[in-house]
Amino acid sequence: MSDAPPLQQELREFHLFPNLPIEIRWMVWHYTWEPKTVEVFECVYGCGIVDRYTKWLPISSQVHKESRRETLMFYKSAFTNAQNRYCFFNFDLDNLLNNSCRHMLRWLDSDDCQQLQRLSVSLCIPLVAPDIFTKSVTESFEAREIEEFLDKKYPKLKQITVLEMTWEKERRPFQS
Repeated sequence: MSDAPPLQQELREFHLFPNLPIEIRWMVWHYTWEPKTVEVFECVYGCGIVDRYTKWLPISSQVHKESRRETLMFYKSAFTNAQNRYCFFNFDLDNLLNNSCRHMLRWLDSDDCQQLQRLSVSLCIPLVAPDIFTKSVTESFEAREIEEFLDKKYPKLKQITVLEMTWEKERRPFQS
């Protein structure tokens, strides 16, 4: 035992934690989860197009069986593609960032999109439904057709963020 005051002692284990009611333990695990943005994008290398996902699970999945079981109740393997790539996604918490129209089309009919609550897309979204997006993006989102389109494809969607993502074709970081 250290002679330091209790507040200055490092607490490595909380031995009473297993004695807490399970509902309180679940709340503790839930508070360890942070919202994350999972990005789906294309990257062109010499070998073609490569899909990349953020796969990580919260730290609560690595503590012990109870915390892992509770974590996996909320974090599901989602957005699986033909190469069996996927990410762990909490549909109540996480945001899907899609900055590629091709991916938007690829996942549009996915069951995962039916559960999606937070979505960020780049301004390329008009290419997804060109017959609907005849006006600017901001005016288009006021259209009844867009509301119907989103309600049909993303019935649980609570938040959509439209991003303007502009990139230079040629990067010259050391220009004077």
